[in-house]
Amino acid sequence: MSTVNSISKNTLGSSLRTAQRASRAKAYSAEQLRTGKRVVSCKDDSSAVSISAGIKSRVVSYTEGARNINEAIAALEIARNALDSISANIAQMRAYTTRALTGMKSEEQIDSLGAFIQAGLENIDKTAEDAVFNGKNIC
Repeated sequence: MSTVNSISKNTLGSSLRTAQRASRAKAYSAEQLRTGKRVVSCKDDSSAVSISAGIKSRVVSYTEGARNINEAIAALEIARNALDSISANIAQMRAYTTRALTGMKSEEQIDSLGAFIQAGLENIDKTAEDAVFNGKNIC
């Protein structure tokens, strides 16, 4: 009877180890399917893991580079809008100056045009002060 118990224990132990190996293999395969990766750990393919790590590093760098480019574009858009506003003010001031210098305006009209020119200069200063990106003035 002890021989039968011994054989049963050996068979049971062997079956248990086989079931455990199968369970680990199943879990490993499920992990590969879940992540969509052929290589999950170094034991699969150490060179592929190294290549994968290098690619992941480059992706992080490229993502950061894209973020920096987008921030630069935003800063340039703010600067462009400020310069467009300043250019429009200068064009308007030039028109007022031309009107004032025609010799056909009264002293009161010339003073009024001078006030418009002064307002344009103040508007240019305000535009330059308000052109801010990430807390820094860009004009």
